[in-house]
Amino acid sequence: ATQDDAAQVIGETDDDVRAFYAALVALPLQQTDAAAVAALAQVPILRTREGFAAPARALLPGGFVDPVGHLSVVEAALIGPAMREFAETALEVRVLSFGEFIRRHLDDLIGAGPTCDQYRALMREIAGHWHELASAGAFDLLRHAAFVRTRDGKFAKPVDCYFRSAELMALLGDDQSRWVEDDWMPSERFAVLQDLFETHLAMPRRASIGHVVARVEHLVSFELSEQTSRAVNNVARHLIDRMRTLSQADRIGLHRLRTLAWIPAMLNGEPTANAYSEDVQACLSAGMQGHLAKPVRVRDLTDTVARLVRLKSHVSAAGAEPPPEVERSTECALPRPQGRNLGGD
Repeated sequence: ATQDDAAQVIGETDDDVRAFYAALVALPLQQTDAAAVAALAQVPILRTREGFAAPARALLPGGFVDPVGHLSVVEAALIGPAMREFAETALEVRVLSFGEFIRRHLDDLIGAGPTCDQYRALMREIAGHWHELASAGAFDLLRHAAFVRTRDGKFAKPVDCYFRSAELMALLGDDQSRWVEDDWMPSERFAVLQDLFETHLAMPRRASIGHVVARVEHLVSFELSEQTSRAVNNVARHLIDRMRTLSQADRIGLHRLRTLAWIPAMLNGEPTANAYSEDVQACLSAGMQGHLAKPVRVRDLTDTVARLVRLKSHVSAAGAEPPPEVERSTECALPRPQGRNLGGD
């Protein structure tokens, strides 16, 4: 029998289907009817969103709605308690839990390219069944699955993207692959989903060191400009603030920065990396001979000090008084040491 045959015999309206189910469960079945029941399991008599399906290939929903109609899930609203029991016990229709649904079919759902409405429906089911997902061990799968819709129109793993905030965007820039597509999240479940992703699925609340380093690599690929200067200095200040709390793995992740020409500095009045022009000008206007911005590299500091010492020695050997700006800059550039602080903007 085909789906068309079933539709002609059973009927196509909801009432027709309910009446057929009621008649089916009213039939007295004997143990000798096992062969007939087995044959019935191969006939398309259970209605799904796609039409009628055979019990042997259909699924009973385990308390959830198939968000995209991906499977031949029996329409639960048409099945009363008696028919559901008959389907489970006599026809041996398998009950699909939401945890199993996610484990078996999430990749297929995302790979098929869901619409915005379908994706929102999926997120609603995840938000409504997260306790079941946790008990079924599905969280580990979700942590490693690229199912989070991002603003570049693709899907990313939770660990590779963020819910947007002004602080994170100022640090990581406008790379759309980093940001969750808020418009694809159901607004009434947004707070639940954000807490679920960040608390249980390893979505970071603060920028990962790997993403910070990638941001620096991206910035230094451009020519020096005021915009890139500000962005690099923002990253440098962020790293300084976090340095004491970085894990060993994070510190290893920073090793890539050793090979990048990114340290904010200015020597001999000329920028050697990224520096705020107003900071540089303020130093020069005050009579200083150079500018070093945090974080300071020891080599840049010693080179600057050596240059100033050579300049003062040359002027003294010539028998002239050092220019006032040299004296002032030397006093400013060589303060009495105070511990190991090399600070100064």
